[in-house]
Amino acid sequence: MPAVRIQELSKRFGDVTAVHRVSLEIEAGELFTLLGPSGCGKTTLLRLLAGLESPDEGTIFFGPNRVDGEPPHRRKVGMVFQNYAVFPHMTVAENVAYGLRQRGAVSTELKEAVERALEQVQMADYAHRRPDQLSGGQQQRVALARAIAPRPELLLMDEPLSNLDARLRQAMREEIRRLQRQVGITTVYVTHDQEEALAISDRIAVMDSGILRQVAAPLPLYRYPASQMVAGFVGTCSFLNGSVTPARLSTGGHQFERSAEKPFQGDVRIGLRPEAVKLLPPGWEPPGEVTLPGVVDTETFLGSFMLVKVTLQTGESVTALSTEPPGFFPVGARVVVSFDPRRALLFDAATGEAIR
Repeated sequence: MPAVRIQELSKRFGDVTAVHRVSLEIEAGELFTLLGPSGCGKTTLLRLLAGLESPDEGTIFFGPNRVDGEPPHRRKVGMVFQNYAVFPHMTVAENVAYGLRQRGAVSTELKEAVERALEQVQMADYAHRRPDQLSGGQQQRVALARAIAPRPELLLMDEPLSNLDARLRQAMREEIRRLQRQVGITTVYVTHDQEEALAISDRIAVMDSGILRQVAAPLPLYRYPASQMVAGFVGTCSFLNGSVTPARLSTGGHQFERSAEKPFQGDVRIGLRPEAVKLLPPGWEPPGEVTLPGVVDTETFLGSFMLVKVTLQTGESVTALSTEPPGFFPVGARVVVSFDPRRALLFDAATGEAIR
């Protein structure tokens, strides 16, 4: 039985539909991420799970129990907020104990639970400090300890790392993943950061305009996006106009052979991940590959690799990943963009849906 089951869930605020007929299942012990742009409905869905909002339609089950009519304190959930929400007048230990006291924990049980939670987040040595004596990352650990101390059945995390700097954010996401696996608690994690979602999730649900667009594990989500929206949001992807028949792919005035699992004929959008694109000197045409001439527009140094943006003769842009040193493809240089058509993602130009 799944730990969480959502059926046809909808929530409206006036004329705005924040969540539209969402159905999904979350397995026990899973770290499940709700990913999408700002305003897509992911936080509203999290608040519906927590009981902080009531659905207009649909049902929510935790295990065998229907909970969409239950108040928050009866749902056995822990929640970690974006702004930590730690009490400034309490010590670290008192913050962690707060939820336990609200649940009527006795003193011996309370002390053991607080010590256990602080050990799990590696904050035992800070038990008597106040929040203003802690860094942002340490405050987030306190919020996490407070959420897991009562041993909830479900942990909800709403953009928990967005207020941290990039290096600390990476360290904390690794810590959250370690702790989640150690405790084994079913977790629903909200973020707009696709790199964060890919790094820590067992599965990811991509949302847009209140609608669930795709649910998959990180690797298949990246490699086999269900739509152009998902491809463009999860990772970097360039798009070219083209057309296909069951045997041919056409783009930029050129035609190439293709094999298709699904018969389709018509206009398409061709999706290219940076690692699927090669940059070559003018005149090079590797056999079996699509080759399109262009001019280097920008190059972005990212440490171990470069992202090179090329403007094609068609006016379209393609971003390629290059491991060559900076300046190897200088701005203004003429190049050939080359890719294996079997590595291209194809989407129906009319609907945006993937063509397998």
